[in-house]
Amino acid sequence: VGIALTRWSATKLPEVHLLPRVEIRVVPTRFDGFAIRMSGGQIFRPPTFADRYWVPGGNPDLLSETGWAADAGIQILRSSEKNSLEFTASLFSSTLYNKIVWFPSFGGSSVQIWTPINVGIVNGFGGESSLDLVLGLGRTARVEMSVLLSISRSEDRTNSLTQSYGHQLRYVPQNNVKANLGFVQHPFAIETAFESVSERFLSSDERFSLPSYRTLALRASYRFRLKKGELAVHFSAENLANQAYEHIRFYPMPPRHLSFAIRFTNKYP
Repeated sequence: VGIALTRWSATKLPEVHLLPRVEIRVVPTRFDGFAIRMSGGQIFRPPTFADRYWVPGGNPDLLSETGWAADAGIQILRSSEKNSLEFTASLFSSTLYNKIVWFPSFGGSSVQIWTPINVGIVNGFGGESSLDLVLGLGRTARVEMSVLLSISRSEDRTNSLTQSYGHQLRYVPQNNVKANLGFVQHPFAIETAFESVSERFLSSDERFSLPSYRTLALRASYRFRLKKGELAVHFSAENLANQAYEHIRFYPMPPRHLSFAIRFTNKYP
């Protein structure tokens, strides 16, 4: 249990907020590596310097974001000398007032400028689950796998007379899946990365949207130990399925392509 005191001053009348928060963690002794966690509390987030003054698009008239949030979940952790497994699952809910959200607006022909605005009331709820697995192979090799699944809704609840009421915020996906599978034999590492993103609505009434997409990438790296540091060589093949998709309307992402990078880390600053 804790209480934070926050003071924010952007005008002649400063804001002072008491932010209580409660967190409970239960670890049953009969089930080794199993834990239950619950938390909830008040939220206060003032606009950042970038929110207010980013050029172009900053909004100096933004109000502070307030509200509450709660979540509950479980964690399962198993580990040995070479292997480990961690599984988490949680549910969450929140109500935010004057939520700060960046939206695109047209600044000219096919030119969009992102700018933040306050959305009066936003109800958010959903769940998230993740799995991280490490399997040791021999003395130095290992297989690493991770999966993340999230399902969420962020609904505008400001005014029941508007078309946006009860609908998902623009550009916020409802479902997202990320999965990675890799092999590490130091100094060599290789992994595949998969991502699936659901449709993102372009209109506040959910009538128009960007289609869902899935991407697959293959990445490899090799590290050379040098007298004065470490030289890492990275190679990746992105968007292997050559899928046409957009994160933002009118800004298509690259098709299948290769990238190469070299990074040197000096051990002696």
